[in-house]
Amino acid sequence: MHIPDGFLSAPVVVATDTISVPTFILGFKKLEKNVELIPKLGIVGALLFAIQVFSFPLPGGTSIHLVGVPFVTLYLGLFPALFLSGITLLLEAVMFGHGGILTWGANFLNMGMVCAIATYFSYRFLRRITVKPVSVFISVFISIPIAGFFAALELGLSGTLPLVHT
Repeated sequence: MHIPDGFLSAPVVVATDTISVPTFILGFKKLEKNVELIPKLGIVGALLFAIQVFSFPLPGGTSIHLVGVPFVTLYLGLFPALFLSGITLLLEAVMFGHGGILTWGANFLNMGMVCAIATYFSYRFLRRITVKPVSVFISVFISIPIAGFFAALELGLSGTLPLVHT
């Protein structure tokens, strides 16, 4: 689900960066007030990086991999997940070429923001109506396709993939 540089049009890159950068900064600012969370951030961040570093190429030049953001969201909360996913995606782009530097905003929007927000709010809703294991399973299960939908939408808006199949 990483989108490499060159796959998105300039307007889509600007739009996703405009949304992603302030959200990442918000996630970081929310962490400044919680010093006790720092050791957990290090351990969970390393685990998130290890989960997401193994990618499998897809036809057309992009790739897919395991996404650990739902785990981080359920374990640490929404804002730590936003921060850690942003850092992890940046490290993956710089160190391994997963995704791109210019498309960091799009990748963060898909795998970081959308995945974390979908997991967080669906879990909170489902927890009211069902047991915890079912809530966890369903919230994680639906967050990944929603993130994939946003990646496909960005590729379609950029003209890389057709938005409508004829």
